[in-house]
Amino acid sequence: PKKASIYMERGFELLDSSQNWYGLPAQIYLAKAMLMTKQQDWETATKFFNKAVKVNRKYELLWDEAKTNYEWGRMYLAKGQKGDSKIAAEKLSLSMDIFKKVGAKKDVDKILSERDELNHDE
Repeated sequence: PKKASIYMERGFELLDSSQNWYGLPAQIYLAKAMLMTKQQDWETATKFFNKAVKVNRKYELLWDEAKTNYEWGRMYLAKGQKGDSKIAAEKLSLSMDIFKKVGAKKDVDKILSERDELNHDE
């Protein structure tokens, strides 16, 4: 995680230039959110998931938006506090709907498989 943090900060430095990077920042925001999830910094992770979704929607990057919602749902599963499983299910469902819309069958199958595993664990 420490090395990832260094690379992440460098990515943000590069984005600070006056150049328009279009949808690229969403991927860096997603990576930061995933790193913060790994470090259990839920508040910061949520902030960066929100930023990633906002950029993905602005540039109509549907697959990337679905991927972001998928990872966001997994964050709520990892967090595991009261009400988090419901939010996770909503994020995963949204992700699956978007993946279906863009024809990403493997991604839909992955979510269905993980959902089945979760249902068996309960």
